[in-house]
Amino acid sequence: MKPIKKNTKISDLKYSGKIPHEIYFINILLDKIKNDRNISFLFMLYVDQYYPNYKWNIKDYSNTSFSVCFELSLQKRVIERKLLNDINTKPYQNALIFGDIVMDFAIRFLNCDYKNDDYKIIVSSKNNCNKTYKHELEDGYLLKKMSKVILNKNLTYEKLRVFPTIENDYEVNEIIELNDGSYQKIL
Repeated sequence: MKPIKKNTKISDLKYSGKIPHEIYFINILLDKIKNDRNISFLFMLYVDQYYPNYKWNIKDYSNTSFSVCFELSLQKRVIERKLLNDINTKPYQNALIFGDIVMDFAIRFLNCDYKNDDYKIIVSSKNNCNKTYKHELEDGYLLKKMSKVILNKNLTYEKLRVFPTIENDYEVNEIIELNDGSYQKIL
């Protein structure tokens, strides 16, 4: 195997496996921050509230864009290097944890969805995702509905209540998040 140049990106490599979903959500958040720098502040607040034990490499509320973009880029690079078997396990596990935090924020606050065709699952916080994913749900995909979050005046997030999918002309295999954070299957 040839040595990898330091600035090589995963898109430049001939990697035949599936790209982890964490990279996709990291890219989404990076794009959102490019368009609206306030998103980095909102993300940092979110992490502080829901993942207070997360250890940032650089955490600076006076420059949240730099702090968040640095963390996103660093953790993305760790995942890319692991895909090439070029890094040990501990930094990779931390990067995956961070990627899951990003995914959680993206689904709950940025209205993104996660769809996995291998496991036939859709994760969303949208009320009308049964319309968006009608064909997948008819095909037996599991719909996992998470609580959407909103930011209060006091700069804390509040989880909104999740309601089951409105009746359809097809059966939806669905679990919803309850107020206590647990999940319940809808029969």
